Amino acid sequence: MRSGESNYQRLTHAVVSQIFRPTTRDLRRLVEKNWDSIIGSAIPASDRTVRLDHNSEPYRVTISTVIEVQNAVETTNLFEDEEDRAQRIAELSAGHTLIRAPRVSVEACRSVLVRCLKYLVKQFRDTTVGAVATIALKAVCALFGITLPS
Repeated sequence: MRSGESNYQRLTHAVVSQIFRPTTRDLRRLVEKNWDSIIGSAIPASDRTVRLDHNSEPYRVTISTVIEVQNAVETTNLFEDEEDRAQRIAELSAGHTLIRAPRVSVEACRSVLVRCLKYLVKQFRDTTVGAVATIALKAVCALFGITLPS
C-alpha cells in the first residue's frame, strides 16, 4: 500500500488489476484471432453508403439500362394490372433518382431498384422487358458490389 492512498483508490486499483486488465487482454486476443469473421459480420454491405463516379463507364451503363427498363415497362402491354405497372414505373423512377445522387445507400438501392428489377426479370422472363431488366440488374449489382444468389 502506498502512503496517502485511500481505501477507494486501493479498491479501484484492485478491481482494475484483477478484472479489467485480464479481461482486456483476453478480449484483445479474441478479437485478433477472429478479426476477419468479426469484420465480415459486423459491417454488412447493405449498411454502406457509397460515392458514385458519374463519369465512370459502369455508372453510365447502369443509368442507361435503368432508363431503358423504365421505357420498356412504360410502353409494354404485358402487364395485366395497371396498378402493378404504375408501381414498377414509380420504383424505377425512384431508383433512377437514387443513383443520380453523389452518394447512395446500398440498402436503399437494394430495396427499391434491385427488388423491382428482380421482379421484372422473374415476371417477364422471356420478353424484352425481362431481357433489359436482366441487363440492368447485373449492371446495378456490379456498380454497388451486390452479390445475388444464383
